[in-house]
Amino acid sequence: MRDFEETDGSQKRNGRKQPAWPHWYQNEPYNPRRQRPGPELSSPQWRHPQPLDRPPHLRFQSPPFPHQPPPYPRDDTHACHSALVLILMRGLPGSGKSTRARELLSTGPSGIILSTDDYFAHKDGYHYDPSLLGAAHEWNQRRARGALHDGRSPIIIDNTNIQAWEMKPYVKMALESGYKVDFCEPDTKWKYDPYELEKRNKHGVPQEKIAQMMDRFSIPISIDIVMNSEEPFHVNQRRQPEQPQMMRKKPNLHNF
Repeated sequence: MRDFEETDGSQKRNGRKQPAWPHWYQNEPYNPRRQRPGPELSSPQWRHPQPLDRPPHLRFQSPPFPHQPPPYPRDDTHACHSALVLILMRGLPGSGKSTRARELLSTGPSGIILSTDDYFAHKDGYHYDPSLLGAAHEWNQRRARGALHDGRSPIIIDNTNIQAWEMKPYVKMALESGYKVDFCEPDTKWKYDPYELEKRNKHGVPQEKIAQMMDRFSIPISIDIVMNSEEPFHVNQRRQPEQPQMMRKKPNLHNF
């Protein structure tokens, strides 16, 4: 019988110190003497060693379909924006609605921005005339009707659209043309700050006027609210039929 003494989990035999702990406590990796039967352990089909006559577990089987592109060609042009849409921007002067409108312009293949302010834009600058505001709105609505007829999308109406009745002509013609209608406001931090809006708007709208517009701002808004709204009587009386710009600038002198 061999004599040995245990010290710190080891045995001394013939003057040599040998470990008494099992192999899984050692730093060396465990290497079995005999290779287990079956395919190569590193094969992706066999996550765990299994006998040859047993099919792989359902969890580790390959999917029934190959990862290949579909047999038909894909057209991603209209993938996210296949529906025709008319977007009504809403916001006080200087709130950033025109900047947001330009960002939305690229969401469709044939987008267009239509603003009533374009009526007062001339080669020598911007000249606003309150007496022609009704004619300017009618002019912009005719442009929107033409864009709807041409199938443009998105059609972005870049007006303040403070009250619901102001948007009713656009919503009505859009629904009649099979368009989806969206309402969009800028997400700027100052969109309800009259002091900051006075500094940022390009047309010199004073802070007092902006505060009055804010008091009339229709919230909430929806298609039903817009379609059930009515134009105020005093606004309807103030409207004037549109005249061509050349006739406004140069009156016809042949009758004199």
